Amino acid sequence: MAIQSKTETIDGLEFTTTQLPAMDSFNLLAKLTKLLAPILEGADGLSLDSELSELAPLLGGALSQLEDGGASKLALEVLGNTSVIVNDAIVGLNTAEKINAVFGGRLLTMLKAMGFALKVNYADFFDSALVQKASAEAAKASDSTLTTTS
Repeated sequence: MAIQSKTETIDGLEFTTTQLPAMDSFNLLAKLTKLLAPILEGADGLSLDSELSELAPLLGGALSQLEDGGASKLALEVLGNTSVIVNDAIVGLNTAEKINAVFGGRLLTMLKAMGFALKVNYADFFDSALVQKASAEAAKASDSTLTTTS
């Protein structure tokens, strides 16, 4: 499967994210795993399409685990293959200066853009994890039903 690019309008800005190459994506996933595990565990009924306000409490706890400067480094890695159209110009979000210029005063928009970039890069991974979790919960519910009717 070839690397894909996807475009989405977020808060009036048009973002395009190109998937990371496999090894870069895998390295970033390794870093994200520690951060995302508590979010996925507490995300009953939530998905990658959930509103950020629903994920905020989980995200806050996860971000508190990062070392000083870790959040900025993570934002650079997540947004590194993302661009945005600002004043009819394409701006690559591959430096802290560009991220600051685009998202100054718009932190929520930045978090939404990061979520979009993660969806583009890891949708198949997260979809698979959510399907496995739902299947396990369905099996548990089925076992529970069998136990109570026996």
